[in-house]
Amino acid sequence: MKTGATLREPVRIFRHEEGDVTSVVLERSPDRGTIEVPNDRIPGGRRPVGSRFVLVMRAVWPEPGDTAEEFFEALDDVRLEEFE
Repeated sequence: MKTGATLREPVRIFRHEEGDVTSVVLERSPDRGTIEVPNDRIPGGRRPVGSRFVLVMRAVWPEPGDTAEEFFEALDDVRLEEFE
């Protein structure tokens, strides 16, 4: 698995999903859909729809031989931070 730079993107909470996850939308690219973030990665836990944060995650690219499990584990390294 190749990893790249740490990405920092402003996001807004879009909706709360079943299974302890929250959907966020990228503020600079709202037409790209939503990203599901586990609630335990949100500062202070579940927050109101419309709350704004910074999504922090490492860019990842699968390589030949990488399994789907390895890819999804790499994507799991995501968190939200408060705006400073």
